[in-house]
Amino acid sequence: MKMGKTFFYLAMVVALVLGSTGCSSDDSYKRNDNVLKNIGKVEDLKGTICYNDVLERWVIICHDNGSIDSVVYYFPMQLGRDYMFDGMSVVFSGFVYDGIFDIPKTGGASYYYIDLINIISE
Repeated sequence: MKMGKTFFYLAMVVALVLGSTGCSSDDSYKRNDNVLKNIGKVEDLKGTICYNDVLERWVIICHDNGSIDSVVYYFPMQLGRDYMFDGMSVVFSGFVYDGIFDIPKTGGASYYYIDLINIISE
């Protein structure tokens, strides 16, 4: 079991290092064997930061404009400690990337990675 924890921490360090690398808005790049494709930029979206216990990572949850049941999950490539509070309301902007998600998905939901440019608490 100790070996499993060591591997987990090593994987987290690698993910943090890869997540902290910057890229331009039209780049595709590989992250954790997952090729991410830039699909655009979002600006001034309102969302709620939550910690996902199953995935053991932070996510920003937004509702699509004009919809009450369509939800977008943005997985930040980097998130400052000042924003790691479950339930915090934020306004954020960033470059959005599509990738492969090995997670259980719910109907009406979209999942993306986001390279945050700006984030402020509301």
